[in-house]
Amino acid sequence: MTGPFGVPGGLEKYPESRYADYAFYSVGWTYEQQGEFQKAIQTYGELPSKYPRSGLAPASRVRVGAVYLNQREPKKAISALNAAMPKIETEDGRGEAQYLIGEAHYQLGDNASALKAYDEFLATYRTHRLERDVRYARGWIYLQEGNYARRSAYSTDSPPRRTRSPSRPFFERPRPSSFPESGRKPSPRSRAWWRSIARAECRQRPL
Repeated sequence: MTGPFGVPGGLEKYPESRYADYAFYSVGWTYEQQGEFQKAIQTYGELPSKYPRSGLAPASRVRVGAVYLNQREPKKAISALNAAMPKIETEDGRGEAQYLIGEAHYQLGDNASALKAYDEFLATYRTHRLERDVRYARGWIYLQEGNYARRSAYSTDSPPRRTRSPSRPFFERPRPSSFPESGRKPSPRSRAWWRSIARAECRQRPL
C-alpha cells in the first residue's frame, strides 16, 4: 500500500522515524531513475516542507532544477534554481545550484549568461567540488566562440570527473575522442588534450 506520491505506507505509519527523510528522498530518486519525472519533481519539492531540518533538504531543492535540466527544460530549471537559492542553507548546495544555472543557460544557447553564472560561481565557491567542472565549461564556451586567447587560460584544466556530481545533467560537451581524426587520445592532464580539440575545431571551419 502506498501513500501520497507513491511513498510506501510504512513511511506514513512512522513519519517521525529518523530515516523518514532518507526514505522520502529515495522515493524521488527512484521516480527519477524510472523516468517518472513529474512525480520525482513533486516528491523532491515536498521534502523540504515535510522535513525542514533534514540534511537532504538542500539536495532535494537542487534536484528539482536538475530534473528539469535533464529533461531539456532549461527555463524551468533556471526558475526553480533561482527560487531555491535563498532557501539552500549549505554552501555545497548553493554552489551546485549556481553551476546548474550556468548549464541551463548554456543549454539555451545563451553563452553570455552561462559565463556570467560560471564567473559568479568561481568568485564565490573557489574550493567547491565542482570547480573543475565550471572551469572546463568556461573553457569549452571560449573554444566554441573561437576565443583562443581566453581559452588558453584554462588549457591546463583536465576534463572533470563527472561521477562526483549527483545532479549532473545527462548531456555532455564533446571530448577529444569525439573527433576520430584527431588520432591517439592524449593524456587528460596534458596541454595536448586542448590542442586536439582546437585542431578538430579548425578542421570544421570553412576556409
